[in-house]
Amino acid sequence: MFDNHFYLFFSLPGSLDSPVLHSMLRFARKSKPLEEKEFEIVRSCEPLEYSLEPSSSKRESVSEHSSPERCAIQDSDLKPAWTDDDGGVVQEDYCPISVLDIRNKIRKRTGDEVSDSGDDDSDAQFSVRCTTKILRDDKSAFLPDTNVIEIRRVFDANRERISMASISSVDFNSAFQMLLTASEDSTLAMFKVDGQENALLRDRVFEKFPLSSAKFTVQGDRIVLTGNTNNFRLYDLQTGTETRAASFIGSTFEEILTNCQVSARQPNLVALQNSANKVYLADLRSLEKVSTLQARGRIQSYCFAKEGTLLYTLDASGTVFVFDLRSKSPRMTHQWVDEASIGGAAISGSPDGQWIACGLSLIFSSRLHQSTSSGEANVHSCTGKFLKSDSGFVNVYPSSKVIQSTHPHPDKSIANLRSRVNLVTFHPSNEMLCIGSSEQPAAIRLYHMHGRRVFDNFPVRVGRLGVASSIAFSPGGKYMSVGQGNGRAALYSIAHYPNY
Repeated sequence: MFDNHFYLFFSLPGSLDSPVLHSMLRFARKSKPLEEKEFEIVRSCEPLEYSLEPSSSKRESVSEHSSPERCAIQDSDLKPAWTDDDGGVVQEDYCPISVLDIRNKIRKRTGDEVSDSGDDDSDAQFSVRCTTKILRDDKSAFLPDTNVIEIRRVFDANRERISMASISSVDFNSAFQMLLTASEDSTLAMFKVDGQENALLRDRVFEKFPLSSAKFTVQGDRIVLTGNTNNFRLYDLQTGTETRAASFIGSTFEEILTNCQVSARQPNLVALQNSANKVYLADLRSLEKVSTLQARGRIQSYCFAKEGTLLYTLDASGTVFVFDLRSKSPRMTHQWVDEASIGGAAISGSPDGQWIACGLSLIFSSRLHQSTSSGEANVHSCTGKFLKSDSGFVNVYPSSKVIQSTHPHPDKSIANLRSRVNLVTFHPSNEMLCIGSSEQPAAIRLYHMHGRRVFDNFPVRVGRLGVASSIAFSPGGKYMSVGQGNGRAALYSIAHYPNY
């Protein structure tokens, strides 16, 4: 064919009707040395902007997903848009430290014996024992049973707004990191709690309304106030306005409200103690009286218990009345007498509802038992005699016992103060009980519930303290504030509890 030459025609991918897609290759067989060219390319049109692909599969992929202009770019001409200095560094996956990994500890403790054992019950018990031991070793699990507590005094909570009179109430907000102080000079102040600056957020002076108590509501957006008058007030934090409640129907002009308590489980219920033998229950939405709880003697103190379903009142004779709040008409269901007490001063319930603590002023010592344990009642028997005002005392009862008996025996007795105990407050963790007296300076103690001991280093080794007038713990238990008669609110930080 054609003088020992032959021609081959190829069709490139694309439209067959386009003339630019045709090319011709001519191969010649001549007697030339091997180093010369064996073939040459003859093109009948302008060179194309893309090159031939070696396989048909690749040609199809290029035609379907790429444009011809992009295919013409050679790999050697490509340059990175930016470079990373750490591009060559190999990133390694870091696992938690085995000492802090609880799951890793459990796996090491259990080992292959637990996984290969056929007894499911023994495996479960072994796992529970290992987990319990690990949790007890953790710092945040339980309060250490020692003679000292890791506590330090930080800047006073109200350092930017010291009151001119005694502080009647201190209270922590459950929704915000905030503390309030209410004083007898009619001043209400709120501070940010951080242990360093404790900045003043807001203050308010109520004319002719000397504050006797103040409590945040459960939501933390309002404050209930009493001021030794026959009504109470509600202060709104968002708007900065106050609402005055009218005098309750049936109350007299001489009757005054001295104290308020907010139920943690019923956010719209507030209990208000009057100067006689009554406790009013009011609705915070309507500011109206819901019910009246009346005891036989003059009420000295009261508290909510059992998630707000019960209310305890303590009179001056040491008699405790129990009111059931679960019905529309609350009624008294039980009464019991605090052991050896003829001068009840304070009562408080633990947050978990398991304990009831009563602070006393006078004790009939013939009914007491001598105790030698550290921090317990260190009282010697003196038959037929009274321990006068220099013998503050606190009895702690299990809630299950006081409901079933009229003369229950206390599980714990604390006699570390020499004056009337009128301040009793449980720690949110139920591990500590703070007791205090408003009759002597620095008359305040921290009692370890499980260890049955009073911490030796508080308050003498953590700064000077005046006469305590109010005590409060933050919701997480990290901070404790002590209102004083000199207008200052001391603030303490407990290292064992990390959360506000």
